Amino acid sequence: MKTYKQRITGILILLIMVSCALESQFALPNDEKIIPELIGEWISVENSDDRINIIKNRSRILSIANYRGH
Repeated sequence: MKTYKQRITGILILLIMVSCALESQFALPNDEKIIPELIGEWISVENSDDRINIIKNRSRILSIANYRGH
């Protein structure tokens, strides 16, 4: 039972470290604002079915959804 708890604890610590690393790499700096021209739906030139939708969630957080056509 102790080994099972240690593995779960280790995996949780690893997930927290990875999420913090990704946030520090891809997050905007504290003094940088979101460029309003980026917000909206972007369509691929090669394939009009491939789209990326960028939505502003908060003042410094973007949500990105990728849609792939067939």
